[in-house]
Amino acid sequence: ALTGETVNLDIIKDIVGKFDLKVEVGGGIRNLDSIQKYIDAGTEKVILGSAAIKDKKFLKKACQKFPNKIALGLDAKDGYLSVSGWKENSNELAFDYLKEACEKFPNQIALGLDAKDGYLSVSGWKENSNLKTLEFLKDVNDYGASRLIYTDINRDGMKMSPNFDETENVANNSNCPVIISGGVSS
Repeated sequence: ALTGETVNLDIIKDIVGKFDLKVEVGGGIRNLDSIQKYIDAGTEKVILGSAAIKDKKFLKKACQKFPNKIALGLDAKDGYLSVSGWKENSNELAFDYLKEACEKFPNQIALGLDAKDGYLSVSGWKENSNLKTLEFLKDVNDYGASRLIYTDINRDGMKMSPNFDETENVANNSNCPVIISGGVSS
């Protein structure tokens, strides 16, 4: 992600070619050419993060050129958006940015929430926020996100199983489809 190059393109092509899955890819995607390469490889969605936050015109161009193919990944710390792999904080409030993006691009924004013990986690899971997951959902439910990617970070990388009970609770409180993440193993 840090290099801004499509270094995982061949792996993504292999996954899309070998499995009947809807694949989303993100991390370091900073130009329309990279988006095109991933879409040509067969990905369902391309997730934009820092580049979309730093340059809203880029986000707008991407959503217009690739309708229903762009997802927005937002990382926040202390209520403000973080960019460049969490190395920099922006001066933009996460709620304000999310609301504006969902209004401009209805049903195109995917919201990723990472949680631990019922609270949202930020800064690459290094910090728990004081925001309860379900309270956050109530605040943003009407923003128009197309889907929610929910990761229980207590399960991520543990090869146990996803936290089905908490994910069901989140899904029951969400206005959009929920994608379960974390704890999946082969």
